Amino acid sequence: FCGTTSHNPPEIVRKMLYDPFKGDVWCMGVMLFIMLNQDYPFDRHAGKDRMYEAQMKRAYRLRESVAEELSSDARELIDLLLEPLPDKRLTIQKVCKHGWFPVVLSEGEILASSSGTNINAANAARRKTEHRSVDGSSNTSSKK
Repeated sequence: FCGTTSHNPPEIVRKMLYDPFKGDVWCMGVMLFIMLNQDYPFDRHAGKDRMYEAQMKRAYRLRESVAEELSSDARELIDLLLEPLPDKRLTIQKVCKHGWFPVVLSEGEILASSSGTNINAANAARRKTEHRSVDGSSNTSSKK
């Protein structure tokens, strides 16, 4: 078991066998939380037992000023990434299909664009034509 304790998912904190891919999804949730909230979701100084309890209870809070401004998509993604039960945690494939997650263009799509540099415009156009939900189904409504 390795890694930064404050980023470890509950299964690593408890030194249980774990799926490293599901563990990485948890770590993405911790990093996203830190980037948006400028603080850790769980008190890394409280000790592993207390941190584990907080993880299992989903006892994390956004700063009030952040909570007021954060989109519901971003909040939902944090909640899905910080799912304490590994079997219920999203796969990376489902994370990439979440409405908040940026659309990643393939190399062919980038090369096909006129300048190859206007990725933001290509992403916006792509989002308007297809919204991909977390469960992998598609619809034609725009989420933005």
